[in-house]
Amino acid sequence: MNLFTSFWRLWHAKQLPTSAAASSSEADPNDRLFSGLQRLCASLPQGEAEVWLRNGEITFSVKWAADEAALSGLGDGFCFRLNGQNEEVKVAALTAAPTDQATPSPTPSPKTTDNQVTPSRQQTLLQQLLDYLRQHYAFRYNRLTDQTECAVLPVGNDASKKLSTGEYPDNERHTVKYESVDNRLLNSISLSVLQAGIPCWDRDVKRYIDSANIPAYHPFTDYMDRLPAWDGVDRVTPLAQRVSRQPLWVKYFHRWMLATTAQWMHFDDPTQRANSVAPLLVSPKQGLGKSTFCRMLLPESLQRYFTESFDLTNPGSAEQKLASFGLINLDEFDRLPANRMPQLKNLMQLERLHIRRAYKHSGEPLPRIASFIGTSNRRDLLTDRTGSRRFLCVEVEGMIDCTTPIEYEQLYAQLKHEIQQGERTWFSKEEETAIQEANEAFYRTTPAEDLLGETFTFAQPNEEGAYLLSAAQIYTSLRSQNPAALRDCSPAAFSKLLAQVGQRVHTRNGNGYWVKPVKPMK
Repeated sequence: MNLFTSFWRLWHAKQLPTSAAASSSEADPNDRLFSGLQRLCASLPQGEAEVWLRNGEITFSVKWAADEAALSGLGDGFCFRLNGQNEEVKVAALTAAPTDQATPSPTPSPKTTDNQVTPSRQQTLLQQLLDYLRQHYAFRYNRLTDQTECAVLPVGNDASKKLSTGEYPDNERHTVKYESVDNRLLNSISLSVLQAGIPCWDRDVKRYIDSANIPAYHPFTDYMDRLPAWDGVDRVTPLAQRVSRQPLWVKYFHRWMLATTAQWMHFDDPTQRANSVAPLLVSPKQGLGKSTFCRMLLPESLQRYFTESFDLTNPGSAEQKLASFGLINLDEFDRLPANRMPQLKNLMQLERLHIRRAYKHSGEPLPRIASFIGTSNRRDLLTDRTGSRRFLCVEVEGMIDCTTPIEYEQLYAQLKHEIQQGERTWFSKEEETAIQEANEAFYRTTPAEDLLGETFTFAQPNEEGAYLLSAAQIYTSLRSQNPAALRDCSPAAFSKLLAQVGQRVHTRNGNGYWVKPVKPMK
C-alpha cells in the first residue's frame, strides 16, 4: 500500500475536534497516538517509529522497507502541520526543501544499504553517552588499586579520547588530576549526563566505567616509563649520606634502592626476585627525621602508595598490602614481638601472591611490588641471629636532611639506567655475611642467653675440662640454677638459641655441644 496515501486517509477520515474537550474514548490522546503508531508500524514491512522529545517539542519519525513500485511518480513526498485549532490539514510538498509551514524533522538517519545497518535508538543513545563522557572526562583503570580513576576535563577538550587511544602526549598526560570513582563521583557524572539532555540510567554510566573500554595503567611502571634519560650525575650516594656516611651503609643502600626500583619496573616478571632486605634506621633520639626520610623516598605522584600501617596479626591484610603499596615502613620496629619475626621474614621473601580482592568471588595471582624499610628508637632490636641478613641496620649520625628537595626524576633515571645496564639488584652471599657481621651491635640479648654465657663457654672437641652435653642437659642445668631466667624460653626455643650461638656436633648418641663450665660443676 502507498504509505503517503494511508497517511492522507488517516488524517481525513475524521474531522479534528473544534474544542479542547475530549470525548470519553479520547480521554488520553497520548495513548491513542502511540497505539496508532504501533499499529501503523505493525502494518508496514520492517516498520519502525522514533519519537523525539525535546524542549516543548515532540517529533515523529517512521521508517520502513520502501516499496519502489509504490513510490514511483509520487515525488519526494509531503509533510503536513497541525496546530490543534484548524480543522483543515495544511499539506506542503517536499519536492525540494520543506516550506516554512513544515515542522523541522529530526536529523535523518543513514540510509540502509547492503553493507550498512541503520543504528537503533539504543545504539544512538549509547553513542551519545560515550561521546559526552569522552569529551568531558578522562578515565583510566588503576591495576594496583583495582579501581577506575577519573579526571574532569575542560569543555571542548578531547583529552580523554586521546588518553584512551594512547595519542595523548606524555608531557600533558600526567598534568591531569585523577581521583578514584566512588559512588559520590559516579552519581555526579550521571547527573551531568542527564543535564546534558542524554536520557540514560546511572547503571549505563557504571557499565562503561567498569568495562574493558577503560585503558589500564600501573602507577609505578607508568612513572618509570616516562622518566628522562639519566644525566650521569650520581644522586643515590648523596641521598644515602643524609643518614650516615659509613661505607657499608652507602654501598648497600644503593643495592637496596636498585632492588626496590627493579621490583617496580618488572612487577609482572615471574623471574624477578623479591626484595627481601629492609634498611632499619636506628637512633635512641627522636625527632631526627627517620620516618620523614622513609616517606621522602617516593615522589609526590606515588606518595599514596606509601604506608606505615602493617599489621602482622592479620596475615590476609598484610599480604594484600604487598600487592597494593610500593613501600612499607615498619615504624618503631623494636616494638614488634619476637614471635612475629618468622612471619615477617616469610612475607619479605614472597615473590608471588594469591589474593582474593574485595568484591571478588575467587582469588587471583598478584605480583608483589612492595619493599620494606623501618625505623627504631632502640639499638637492641634483633633477636634472631640467623635471620639478621634480612635487615640492614644503620645508626643515624645526626639530624637527617629532609628539607633539600630530591631530584626524583634523575634519581630514578639513574637507578633505571643501572638496571638496564645489568647492575645486580640482589644481595650476594658475601654481602649478606657482611650485613650479619655489621648487625652484631644491634642484637638483643635474652635472659636465657645471658644465663648461658654466665654458666658455660663453648669449647673445642676433647678440649681439657670440656664436656659434650645435649641441648636438654644444658637446659636442665641452667633451669636448676635460675628457673626465672628460662620462664619465657621453652626447651625448643632454647635448642634454637644454642644452634645460633654454638657449634653443634653429631655423635652416635645424638647431637651435642662441647662446653666448659665457667664455674666448677657440682
